[in-house]
Amino acid sequence: MRYTDFTPTRKIGHNTHEIRYSIRRRVNMVCNKLDRLYEEKDRKQTRTRELLGLGITDAKVYWMRKDDPDGKPDQLELTHAANSEYAKQNRTRREYIGVKAEKIQAALDRVERGKEYRRLSREVDQISSKIKRIGQQIDTLDMVTFGKQQSFIKEFND
Repeated sequence: MRYTDFTPTRKIGHNTHEIRYSIRRRVNMVCNKLDRLYEEKDRKQTRTRELLGLGITDAKVYWMRKDDPDGKPDQLELTHAANSEYAKQNRTRREYIGVKAEKIQAALDRVERGKEYRRLSREVDQISSKIKRIGQQIDTLDMVTFGKQQSFIKEFND
């Protein structure tokens, strides 16, 4: 029978140096992964702050008179959600942008930044969840090793 690093049924004294090295290597790999997760989370949070500073919106794009047979230029309108800040402040869901190319491009850029912001926010939440799960497993390891919990989760939430 071949034993792997993950098999808990190794015989005591059976190549203990190899087992000890394997455990240290795996713990070190977890620590390195945790560092990379924190770095990735910080990068994504920095980018979300940049996007907020540039301006974002969660509105839907609506083109009026698109392909008008009379040759009138296309007009852009953004439709915001009923419970959005824009709708609350302006008492309307529609934001008229108009026909000027600069205003249209600025509005479309806000919409794209809003999409990127929401995607990055979801990714930050997923990374935070993974970090928390790793912390919970470290708490379990602490309890097995030291007989008590060292409260990694409290440190995580502070």
